[in-house]
Amino acid sequence: MDRLSQLPDDLLIKILSFVPTKDDVAMSILSKRWLSLWTSVPRVIFYDFSEEDSDEDEEGNEIHAIRSLSQFVFGTLLLHKAAVLERFHLNTTSECSLSQIGLWMTNLSPRLISNCFVLEELVVETCHKDNVVTFTVDFPSLKSLSIGNTIRLMIICS
Repeated sequence: MDRLSQLPDDLLIKILSFVPTKDDVAMSILSKRWLSLWTSVPRVIFYDFSEEDSDEDEEGNEIHAIRSLSQFVFGTLLLHKAAVLERFHLNTTSECSLSQIGLWMTNLSPRLISNCFVLEELVVETCHKDNVVTFTVDFPSLKSLSIGNTIRLMIICS
């Protein structure tokens, strides 16, 4: 057994919380003990992996990358079992539909938004293709709301 695997679960989960979720999931193949550790990480971080998986110049590959990202995010959120999420971060250059984001938020909201005693910062950045998105923000304790023009969604709770 390697030294890293000898560390307590709480410490391993803390270490995994600083790594993008895609890498957390990949580390689950190290051993049976690691198999479910990533599902308890209190932060879910997705960075766009379409650039490494496809050629953006080819429309078919771009569509495949969007589907892959969507399926990966949705599948990860379904398997994720942390009672409370401290952070959800999605950063992608791919165009995601509002219905996809709605599915993700439906899965997230009971664990993230409703468990958030104080929502301090909400960052919503929209697609680069002039998509207009309407949303309502109703958080009395919100200290910072940022709206920009690249698709990125980050919710931070404390």
